[in-house]
Amino acid sequence: MKVKYNVIANFIGQFYVMTVGILALPYYLKYLGSEAYGLVAFFTMLTSMMMLLDAGIIPTVTRESARLNNDKAKLKSTIRVIEYFLLPITLITAFGVYFLSGKLTNNWVDFATLDFSSVENSIKIMGFIIAIRWFGSVYQGVLMGLEYQVWVNSYKIVISTFRTIVALLLIVYINDDITTYFLYQLLVAIAELLAVMLKTYLALGIKYKAKPSFQILREMLPFIFSTGFTTISWTLYIQFDKLLLSSFLNLAEYGYYVIVVVLAGAVMKFSTPFTQAMLPKMTSLKSKNDIVGFNKFYRKGTRTVAMLIIPITAMMSFYSSELLYSWTGNMELANWGDGILKWYVLGTGLAALNIFQYYIQYASGNLRFHVLYNTILPLVGVPSLYFIIHLNGAQGAAYFWFFVHFSTFLIWNKIVHDKFIPGLHYQWLFRDILPYTLVTSACILLFNLVNIEFFSYSQFEIFVLLIFLGLINLLLNLAVYFFTTKKALI
Repeated sequence: MKVKYNVIANFIGQFYVMTVGILALPYYLKYLGSEAYGLVAFFTMLTSMMMLLDAGIIPTVTRESARLNNDKAKLKSTIRVIEYFLLPITLITAFGVYFLSGKLTNNWVDFATLDFSSVENSIKIMGFIIAIRWFGSVYQGVLMGLEYQVWVNSYKIVISTFRTIVALLLIVYINDDITTYFLYQLLVAIAELLAVMLKTYLALGIKYKAKPSFQILREMLPFIFSTGFTTISWTLYIQFDKLLLSSFLNLAEYGYYVIVVVLAGAVMKFSTPFTQAMLPKMTSLKSKNDIVGFNKFYRKGTRTVAMLIIPITAMMSFYSSELLYSWTGNMELANWGDGILKWYVLGTGLAALNIFQYYIQYASGNLRFHVLYNTILPLVGVPSLYFIIHLNGAQGAAYFWFFVHFSTFLIWNKIVHDKFIPGLHYQWLFRDILPYTLVTSACILLFNLVNIEFFSYSQFEIFVLLIFLGLINLLLNLAVYFFTTKKALI
């Protein structure tokens, strides 16, 4: 029953954060201008690159919090030692970005209309925001592991409102200076940290007095190294295109690229609420050696996500230019990002399905295959991506993103399934994923036969029409889901 409430809470939280961010983005582009928004996009990239310093600690904290839920004394010591370990990294990051801001402004970002001092000061502030948010994510990991998912998602909704909506009101009605925007975000980040830290301390007991235990840290090191290596490898791979393109493109084009990536990333957000709620349950079933229950739960989770992800991915890919225009009202962006979104969102949809094989390994506490995958991926992917971007720019990055996740879907999923759940791969592929692929393909084919002239309608009418067609597609997939699944995941 708790899984049901956690899924609902995660979905509401993720949906709100995603929706607010997506709906507000065109207004940021309008009121800040393309270059200033490009600076916000640069900040987003730096925030994501901060995951390189995660080194597997935050996933480990979440797992240990779930495992030690009934041993609060040991859990307190675990959290305390991680706090001591991360604080110096946080300070080094904040002041490191501060002192490198001049070089980044001079030698990395390409801008024409923004004032040099505004860009430099904004980058200085970025370092402190990124470091504070990252440190606070440790406490979010603890609360997620303790299954305070309703509280965490309520917290995310409030914080997202201040980060996005209140910030937009600040830009529109008070001051549209980009430096003022980042100063405001710094204040919000401090409030975020204080709130989530206080909640964690209360969850662990009001008298939160614990000494760090380095013996506990040694016990966690194998899992930290496994998840840390894969986190660094994966982050390097998925952020390398944005890092390279932040220098390859001017700030205006870079802003367009990140807008396309954010929209494609919405696909993953639809699956996250289910997978976040599934992990503790999968870990629990695996620890009890309930293989039958584990396999059933895994397959139901796959069906639930596939039923939702596949139609959304297809609609966004096949109607990419229409979606971009109806969302932003910017025809230049719609034309520029059409081909990029088409392939990027297909790759992201496959990534949402590919991630299930990682959850099997995570729940089993055996990440050897995941480490291998994330060793090969950056070794091959980073130099390949560097060559492709120089050859074909942002469009090449989108092609490569799709190719990697399509190859993973066809090859790597079977390898992992055969190792951890032998004999289940083809049921997973043909019974849990293929039906929704066929229904969605039939819908897209039917919509194309109708031959709708989207651009003969207004921006709002195009948006409504896309929603209408998407709902038809989704409802047909939902009917297949309930017909083929006797008991839903939740």
